[in-house]
Amino acid sequence: MRIQHLLFLLLALGLLLLLGMEPTARSADVPAAPAVTSGSADTPKPEIAVGAHADGHGGESTYQKEIRPFLAKHCFACHANGKKKGDLSFDKFMDDMSVFNDRKVWDDVQQMVQSHEMPPDKRPKPDPAEVEAVLKSIHGLFDRFDQTAKPNVGRVTIRRLNRTEYNNTIRDLVGVDFKPADDFPADDVGYGFDNIGDVLSITPLLLEKYLNAAEQILDQAIVVMDPPKPTRSQIGAIRANAASTAFEMGGTISFEEGDYIIRCRVFADQVGDEPAKAMIRAAGKELKEFAVKATTQPRADTIEAKVRMKAGTSRVGVTLTNPFSLPDPTSKPATQPATQPATRPANGFNRGFGGGRGFVAPVNDGRTRILHLQGIEVEGPFDPPPPQLPEVHKRLMAHTDGLAPRDAAREIVTRFATRAFRRPVRPEEVEPCLRMYDVAERQGSTTRIPPPVSCL
Repeated sequence: MRIQHLLFLLLALGLLLLLGMEPTARSADVPAAPAVTSGSADTPKPEIAVGAHADGHGGESTYQKEIRPFLAKHCFACHANGKKKGDLSFDKFMDDMSVFNDRKVWDDVQQMVQSHEMPPDKRPKPDPAEVEAVLKSIHGLFDRFDQTAKPNVGRVTIRRLNRTEYNNTIRDLVGVDFKPADDFPADDVGYGFDNIGDVLSITPLLLEKYLNAAEQILDQAIVVMDPPKPTRSQIGAIRANAASTAFEMGGTISFEEGDYIIRCRVFADQVGDEPAKAMIRAAGKELKEFAVKATTQPRADTIEAKVRMKAGTSRVGVTLTNPFSLPDPTSKPATQPATQPATRPANGFNRGFGGGRGFVAPVNDGRTRILHLQGIEVEGPFDPPPPQLPEVHKRLMAHTDGLAPRDAAREIVTRFATRAFRRPVRPEEVEPCLRMYDVAERQGSTTRIPPPVSCL
C-alpha cells in the first residue's frame, strides 16, 4: 500500500470535517426535508394526499358529517353565510383538509366551545353531550391527520466548526498538537455566541485556509518520504593529492545512513623492493589496504571498499601505509641527538591536515616512495534503514496484516471516518474515498506504507 494514496483519502475525509459537516446531525434513515414553499415559515405544513378523508374511506367527510351540523345549529348565525363576526367565518371550510390546513383557527374554536364562551349568553347553549361530541370529532380529525401525515421538518442547517472546535477536533481525531485554526478568519458571532450554525458562514478565503490546514495537518501526522536513491558523488576539494608519509589525502562529504562504496584512483612512484600500499579510510576508520601497482596517471588503479555510514558529514581519504626513502648519498651525517626529531622533514608534512598549513608536497627525487591520489568517488546509500515513523502515523495507518492494498485502504478509511463522524459508516460512504485511492494507484505512486502495526 502506498502512503501517497492514503494522503488523498485522508484529505477527502478531512475536507468533510473542515467544511464543518456533521453527519450525526441527521439520521441516515430520515430523508431530507423538502423546502417550504407555502404557509408560515414557522409552521410548515405536512404533506397529505389531497382528497383524503379522515376516516380513510370514501363518502362524507368527518367535518360534513359530525362537525358542520353543530356549527350550523350554534355558530352559523354569526360566523357564516357572509357574516364574519370577530373576524371568523366558517364559509371556507368544506372538508377535513380545509380544517386541518387552518389548525390555529380550530384550536381557538375548541377553546371557546370548551370554556362555554361560545355561543354567547344571549344564544341558546348546546347540551353538554353535544359539546363533548363535537370536541371529540375535532380532536379525532387532527389526531388521524397527525398519525398519517409526513411532516416537513423545515430546513436543516449544515453547520461548520468554529475555530476552537476545529482545533480541538484535529487534536482528538488526528493526534497532533497543532492549532491550524489560529490562522483562520475570526468566526461570525450571533446573539453573543460563535457556534450558531445559521451565523457561521464559509467564505472563499476560509475555504482556502481549510485546504492549507489539511496539508499542514497531514504533513505533521503522516511521514511521507521516498528512500534515498544511490548516487555517485566526487570529492572535489582534495588539496593534497600526493604523499610520501602516512598522511591522509581526501576530503569531506555528507552521508545518509546506509551502505556506501568508496572508490579511489591512485598510482605510485615505486621505490624499494615492495609496491606502495594504500589504505582507504572513512570517518577515521581503516577500511581496506591495497597494493598499488600503477606507476602512471593514465593507468591509475581503482581501489574500492564498502562501508556502512551514519548520517552526517565525514572525512574520506587514502593513506600510504608503507612509506620508504633511500638514503641520500650527498647528505651530511646528522648532528642532532637521535632523541631530538627533525624540525621539518624533507618530504611529507610537518603539521596540518588535508594539505593545510604546514603541508610540504613531496618531490619525486627517485629515492622516495610517493602515493598519488587522482580522485575519490562515493556511491550510495544502499540498503538505507526504514524511516522512523511517529506514533501518530502508526495509529492512522495501522491495518490488518496480509490484506490486499485496496482492502487495507478501506480498513484505514473506515476506522478514521467512524471516529470523524462519531458513528459507524456505511460501505457506500467509504467507496468515494476509495475511488480517490484508485486514481492515485493509476498515477503510479512509489512510496510504500511501513509494515502493519497494531492500532491503538
